[in-house]
Amino acid sequence: MEITAPRHEADLAEYAALAHRAFATELTDLEILHTHGAIRLALDGQRVIGGVTALPVRQFFAGAALSSCCISTVCVAVDQRGRGVARRLLEHVAAEQKATGAVISSLWTPSLGLYRRWGWELAGSATTSQIPIDALTPTVRHDYQVAEVTKTAAHPLHRSLASAWHGPVDRPDWWWKWKYPDTPTGPQLYEISDLDGQARALVGYSPTRTGPWGHELEITDYWAQDPDAAGLANAFISNQRSQATTVRFQPGTLPPLAPYLWTADQYTATQHVWHPWMLKLLDPAGAIEQRPWPEAATGHLDLRLLGPAGTEQHLSFVIEAGKAATVTGRNPRLTLPASLFTSWYAGSISTEHLLQWGKADNVTKEHRLLLAAMSGSHHAWLPDRF
Repeated sequence: MEITAPRHEADLAEYAALAHRAFATELTDLEILHTHGAIRLALDGQRVIGGVTALPVRQFFAGAALSSCCISTVCVAVDQRGRGVARRLLEHVAAEQKATGAVISSLWTPSLGLYRRWGWELAGSATTSQIPIDALTPTVRHDYQVAEVTKTAAHPLHRSLASAWHGPVDRPDWWWKWKYPDTPTGPQLYEISDLDGQARALVGYSPTRTGPWGHELEITDYWAQDPDAAGLANAFISNQRSQATTVRFQPGTLPPLAPYLWTADQYTATQHVWHPWMLKLLDPAGAIEQRPWPEAATGHLDLRLLGPAGTEQHLSFVIEAGKAATVTGRNPRLTLPASLFTSWYAGSISTEHLLQWGKADNVTKEHRLLLAAMSGSHHAWLPDRF
């Protein structure tokens, strides 16, 4: 088996056909993914038997945009499954992206067991939410201004709000055009401003058919600075009642517990669990050093991270003034499963869960206090699908 970039258009067509069969949907955005991502194919002779797309982007963790690789569209020919094709593809792109500077990698999947064996771990979950549009109608009038956003560049309000979470993509300019293609029936992005002209919220949506006559609004982005801004956003959405009676939020569009909907007059949302997202620390030392840490966290940690298939990695680092630096010459005294450390890094489990579930060895009071101080106040949320 050979792993290579697409050699010609026919390779891309075969990859698209594999993806169509694997996901029961057409891969219509292959051109933009090929332009901005790294598509790698598994070949058996001249035949394409599998493929993967790696999207080099940056993801926010603790307010910093870390070098990342989003894994998308992993598929294998039906007659080749169970032969290690996907594993080889993922090992290849992970090594390739790490060599170019990526320290973390994210993906969406319902197949947790498979990706755990390959080094990814659960980092967060997503839900779809549905709510009657009338529930968003405010009891008091909210005056606002609305403008359609040009989807050719990153939006500063999105970047400001996304950086408060662990996981959101720091969307490059092409990502916006990918998410909001210039088509008559595609989703549109709107900036909601107060009467002073200050941008307070971003709402993306498209009307979609439900049944022969019905419509609902499908929300693709929902960002609000505070409850007042959420009130403006909800007023804008509720004013689309002539188009739809129901609002559906795409998977991941709302963060856990959906605090923005607390401004709704009726909290009548119906929620369904969607695929979780998983994270891999391609370069654990780099991932620790690149992100900021709370100022209260001061000290040093000597870690032994136990990975899948019995692998282990030693990490020693000191933390001071919000920065971490790896050091040498220390002996690891704290042993943790790499999987749980990854979930803790993402903000999805607490320090107590990390130490209790991980059955960590040689935990001292200093270790416990330092890890707790490092946890900070950010929470995991990945609002982008890929």
